[in-house]
Amino acid sequence: MSVGATLVANLVAAQPLGASVAFDEGRRLLADGRVAEACERFASSHQQEPALGTLLNLADCRERLGETATAFKLFNEAQAWAERNHEARRVQAAKARADALKPRLSMVAVEVLGNAPRASVEVFASTVQGPAVARWNLEVPQAVALDPGRYEVAVACDGYEPTRVPFAVTVPGVMKVVVPALRPRAASEPAVAVAPRPATVAPPGPLAVVDARPPRWAGPTSVGVGAAFVVGFGLLFGVALDVLVRTGAQQQDQAALTVTRQAYQTAVWQAVVGSVGAAAGLAAVSVGVALLGRDSGAGAQVALGGAW
Repeated sequence: MSVGATLVANLVAAQPLGASVAFDEGRRLLADGRVAEACERFASSHQQEPALGTLLNLADCRERLGETATAFKLFNEAQAWAERNHEARRVQAAKARADALKPRLSMVAVEVLGNAPRASVEVFASTVQGPAVARWNLEVPQAVALDPGRYEVAVACDGYEPTRVPFAVTVPGVMKVVVPALRPRAASEPAVAVAPRPATVAPPGPLAVVDARPPRWAGPTSVGVGAAFVVGFGLLFGVALDVLVRTGAQQQDQAALTVTRQAYQTAVWQAVVGSVGAAAGLAAVSVGVALLGRDSGAGAQVALGGAW
């Protein structure tokens, strides 16, 4: 009975709270100063049962967390909702809160150096995995409001290699993210979309040095395998050749013709396999020697990171 009760309790806890219960829980958590948890409850309540009062509380909650751009957007949505419902008091309240947030907004514009006026821009939050928080085309320049935090801008344009540049939003005002000139794509290269964004993006660090030399075991392994092929298949070829010589002379004897013919044919196949295997072994030895020579030389390449 105790195990069953525990399972039921866990199942109930895993279910989302009802809209009204989640709203009341959000109000209680907000009064206790647990703002982040309160925002989760208001968001859950509004998702289950959209309501103007819940939207206003969620906007207030986001503003307390410092998410100025999100709060500004929610207050504007609440104002439009109140106008449709002809609720003048809530219209004024939402408008006043949105107007008060305007001077605190962080507006971000993107400039791509070079000639790529039709480039598309997408902005992703660096700390979470999810869809783009903003997207637009550089043909219509604009600045978007973003919450403080770390982001990554992805720029793509037909005929050019896509690129990504990290940046951070820390203070109110207008900031410009400058993207280096896009590298033209070679005519033979297929069109490539913007690379998928990883789950998390680390802040930019120093230049990364990548060793382009082959693994150290590649050369010795290739030489060893090739030598084994040469020895093994060389012996097989030698034995087969000896059988060919002996059976070739014995085929003049009619009494032993059947036996010698079968042995002769088998030896022919063994000779072919032995010669092919020995040739493959020689090729492997040659490759291994080349790899050993390459491993002894310098082969480092520098991979450049993004900059802003």
